[in-house]
Amino acid sequence: MCYNLRGLIDLVNVQVELSVLPELTSLRKSQVASQASLAKATEKITENLVQSMTGPEAEKAADIKSAAELISLAESLKIDSTEAKGKLGQIISSELNNILKKYS
Repeated sequence: MCYNLRGLIDLVNVQVELSVLPELTSLRKSQVASQASLAKATEKITENLVQSMTGPEAEKAADIKSAAELISLAESLKIDSTEAKGKLGQIISSELNNILKKYS
């Protein structure tokens, strides 16, 4: 009797699994589609981050930072009155002109 009851339980379990199979299949398809979308979004974000750190915008940001540092250095030279001040001033002016030419 116990053996027949176990077989009946197994049969009911199989029937339940078969009855929910379409919903499980649909859920799995949805999960796969979500994972694919997430992978594409992650790829796009990574690509944009790499571009922002290595592309033209990164070079522009580095040039802006460099120009700001050169301007700050030029302003601090107002305190000095040595011969080096003139030479450094020429170097600073030259570099600032190079940066400005890039974006003109």
